Amino acid sequence: MKKLVFCLILVLALIAFTLGACSSTTATSTTQVTSSSTTSTTQTTDTSNWPKTLAFTGPGGEGNPSYLLMAGLALIAENHLGVSTSMVTTSGFDAHPLFLGDKVQVAMLGTTSGPWCVMGTGPAEELGGGPYRAIVGYTSFSMDVVVLDKSGIKTFKDLEGKTVGIGVSGLPWLQGSWDALVGGYELDASKIRSEWFDDFGAAFDALKSGAFDALFMPAEHPNSAYVELFSNFPGRLLDYTEPGLSKTLELALEGLNIPALIPGGTYSTMPDAYHAFGGGSFISVQAYLPDDFIYELTKAAFDYQDEWSRMHISANEISVDKAKATLTFCPFHPGAIQYYKDIGVWTDEMDQMQADYLAKLPPESRYP
Repeated sequence: MKKLVFCLILVLALIAFTLGACSSTTATSTTQVTSSSTTSTTQTTDTSNWPKTLAFTGPGGEGNPSYLLMAGLALIAENHLGVSTSMVTTSGFDAHPLFLGDKVQVAMLGTTSGPWCVMGTGPAEELGGGPYRAIVGYTSFSMDVVVLDKSGIKTFKDLEGKTVGIGVSGLPWLQGSWDALVGGYELDASKIRSEWFDDFGAAFDALKSGAFDALFMPAEHPNSAYVELFSNFPGRLLDYTEPGLSKTLELALEGLNIPALIPGGTYSTMPDAYHAFGGGSFISVQAYLPDDFIYELTKAAFDYQDEWSRMHISANEISVDKAKATLTFCPFHPGAIQYYKDIGVWTDEMDQMQADYLAKLPPESRYP
């Protein structure tokens, strides 16, 4: 009888153990096998504090390279971290109040707009700064002047007497970049009819119809809108030649004074390399997100970079070596810092840079 009771207890214990192992929905396991042994060990990560949903900003709307870049990272979070994600279309600075209201948790910032949003300066002064923390960066973009052959525009000087769409209204850094171009190439601004537009789609329609003779706009490359445009309407991007380019870089806003080179053949109508100026974009998150989750999100961004680049080729630009440069524009999330330390990229100098940045943050941008 005692033997029977013992056996029943043993069976029940095994069943309880099995059910407990199978019912765990808040943990993920990874198996590590050492080369010196045939045994394996299992390391369990508790995900109970991970977010169940994440909203990503989608700059420019579907089809825009920035939107595709963010959508690619959202898919990685869904497919490899088990987080439900959504995209929130933004046109630029309108993402800042969404971030402040926690309507979005993952946002793309520019090398000029980033410090404004973090520090609550410039256009962000009225709303104040926010607890942005960088995780990966950055991809580059150029400030392009798009023209069609029918406009007769061949040089920047030819913009005088023409109508130019200079960007989506409400983005002061676009005005600053346009002013740098006008000053760098010594154009007479009074002779150029510069107009804001509501969205990029409407701007391209105006260019095709002739309402605009040229467009001034930021873009990553290759840009699908350019590909579509030039396949139906002969045109090109004006090449920033010297000495105007150097003068433009001197006048451009900090963070938007980076020279750019787009390889020849990127667009069918442009066999030669194209010189420009522009800036960069990096990805930031809410500071409150758990360190272990952000560690895994940062790691996944690089582990699945090939998968990410299938959404847009600019994902290939993202590199662990750009962490230090990105740190000049935004402090990093502790989870991302730990990842960079584990792979040997984060240095003592970067620790000091991070500390210095955190020390100067306004109260609303601090966490906790």
